Amino acid sequence: PWFITVLSTKAGVPAYLYRRNCYEYPEYPEIYPPAHGLAIRLPEMLAPGRWQVDFYDTMTGEIVVSGSFRRLDKTAQIMPLPPFLIDVAFKLYRLPGEKK
Repeated sequence: PWFITVLSTKAGVPAYLYRRNCYEYPEYPEIYPPAHGLAIRLPEMLAPGRWQVDFYDTMTGEIVVSGSFRRLDKTAQIMPLPPFLIDVAFKLYRLPGEKK
């Protein structure tokens, strides 16, 4: 029941994950059970190196969770998502100083 929209730019990889049945933000989001324990598979196209991920509150634009990780190679890697109600936006970007 989830959709994800992903872009790829030189500045990073922004993405947006949302409930399939919520095309508009509902008036009472608390009626939905919290989404927790979800993860996504990072695409193999992400180059090895150190990456930053910032998760955003889509109503305020504020960063709610931030972290970094190292990709050692281009094999599949799982990234856990923070708990959320309706949707979550995030951006992956390579940390400065990392070789391509």
